[in-house]
Amino acid sequence: MAHKIAEKVNEAGGRVFFVGGYVRDRIMNLANKDIDIEVHGIEAGTLAEILDSLGELLTMGASFEIMKLRHYDLDIALPVDIDGGAYKAALRRDFTMNALMQDVLTGEILDFFGGIGDIESRTIKHVSSKTFTADPLRVLRAARFAACLNFDIDSETKNFASLVNIESLPNERVINELSITLLKAVRPSKFFEALQEMSQADYYFPGIKNFELIDSVAEVRDSAQEKLYFMIASLCVDLDLPEKFLTRLTSEEKLIKYVLNMLDLLKRINFAVSERDYMKIFDDSICGSDLLLLSGIIYGDRRCERENFFALYNSRMREPYLMGRDLIINGVKPGALMGEALKFAHDLRLMGVNKDEQLTRTLKFLRECEAKNL
Repeated sequence: MAHKIAEKVNEAGGRVFFVGGYVRDRIMNLANKDIDIEVHGIEAGTLAEILDSLGELLTMGASFEIMKLRHYDLDIALPVDIDGGAYKAALRRDFTMNALMQDVLTGEILDFFGGIGDIESRTIKHVSSKTFTADPLRVLRAARFAACLNFDIDSETKNFASLVNIESLPNERVINELSITLLKAVRPSKFFEALQEMSQADYYFPGIKNFELIDSVAEVRDSAQEKLYFMIASLCVDLDLPEKFLTRLTSEEKLIKYVLNMLDLLKRINFAVSERDYMKIFDDSICGSDLLLLSGIIYGDRRCERENFFALYNSRMREPYLMGRDLIINGVKPGALMGEALKFAHDLRLMGVNKDEQLTRTLKFLRECEAKNL
């Protein structure tokens, strides 16, 4: 579709470029499904007419900054300064490797700031000292690119980044950069190392220093059920105040609950010795398989023991078990006492007691409770 758009824009006297990370990744032979094009030399109205002739036009932003065609994963933009030309458009980019522009029709690459050379030297370098500090997110983006691309940040760029106040960044933008890093980087620890080098780690990521653990966890993250939560839990293992760290970073209750649950059970599982200990731990876990995975990295010893008990727990959870309707059939009335009875029955289930025996023992438990209340 980009080529079809470019052909029609060319007929109208304009020119279309691939821009941003898409050009960078093409040069590096990396896959990138996020395709951005920038249209030069025509007005917004003309572009809208062209796009409308090719499909269902969608617009984003009050001034139609971004246009899209339904069913196509393609962001289409006009330069902020329509009359400024390609150089001024590239000047607005954050890093030289992201300021590359490639003509959609001819394949010609415009490299105003030495981006190709910086890619070859695996260096992250800012485009302009005048514009770089205007957007504090660029500090986190530099760290993210360093981790995900395994690049080094230019010393002058680090100096400029150290002057930026990142405390005003909305949490969702911070967690987005962190999430991409934790889910994609081979060595996520480089994100935090880069922030430390830029003197920007203390506000959002204080105390994170167990880089070996973070990178070890990244090696198995694809086996986790909750990959992002799993990775964030690894950041918090050695923190003194993990809840404070999490609430500064995010308001997502599900994430916070997962991580705090994981941290609590990691402490318990290291001291578990009996079958009952393990059954209670796995029963209390929000995600037992992730707990097993992370504990295996942190506590390498007794891995087989934990795996065997987890298999036993799952086996018992698949067996028939006592429910409220079973108690009602046997004359038990709904209420607080029934709740206690079901908890009692569940503990029996954890210990491998079958359903019939659960019923027998639970009814006896209820009779004893009633007798105590008489």
